[in-house]
Amino acid sequence: MSRVLIKCRALINSLHVLRTEYEEAAKMSRDKFAKATILPTLLTMKCKGCMTIKMISDFSPRKDTKTGYSTICKACIAARQRQKRAEQDPAMRLYEYAKRRAIKRKRDFDILPEDLVVPAICPVLGTPMRVPSVDRINPLLGYVKGNVRVISHRANMLRNNATYEEMQAVLADTDTLIKSGRLPAEVAHRVAHDQADTDEEGVAHVPVETDDVGEA
Repeated sequence: MSRVLIKCRALINSLHVLRTEYEEAAKMSRDKFAKATILPTLLTMKCKGCMTIKMISDFSPRKDTKTGYSTICKACIAARQRQKRAEQDPAMRLYEYAKRRAIKRKRDFDILPEDLVVPAICPVLGTPMRVPSVDRINPLLGYVKGNVRVISHRANMLRNNATYEEMQAVLADTDTLIKSGRLPAEVAHRVAHDQADTDEEGVAHVPVETDDVGEA
């Protein structure tokens, strides 16, 4: 009789184990089904920054949203962070502009933000730096170390729009007018500075790259 009871108890225990395993398996199946029905809707999301539909991997996880992901894609967040740094640091702003220009023009680029030092005085014109601009010393090279400097927007425009011979011709003509008395030297000097003020006012604090103007 005791052997029968032992067998019965063993059978009951086995049934309990089987039932537990069945319930766990059923629960796992339900979870998998639920995930299978929800997952397709989370494969892509629309970024509220660039309004582009992107893969879910392009978004950072966030616990405080319905989807569990940020509503703005990683690229937009990075761009906003760069813009914020640029607004606080003129050199960083010049760096970001130069980098975009290099990509657009397919030019070499290996400089760092610290390679762009914004001086208080334009090294070309000797005037106060109002609008800084990245100058590629050798226009045949890209934005590479040793080939970039920060000069004023006006100086960069002059270097970009005139050849060496044309600049010499303008200087020679100005010297001739001064020597002939038709153009007083102090007037020529004042006109140059007035023109610089006119060109740069209204766009102050906005870095400009003009070394590629006119290129295809």
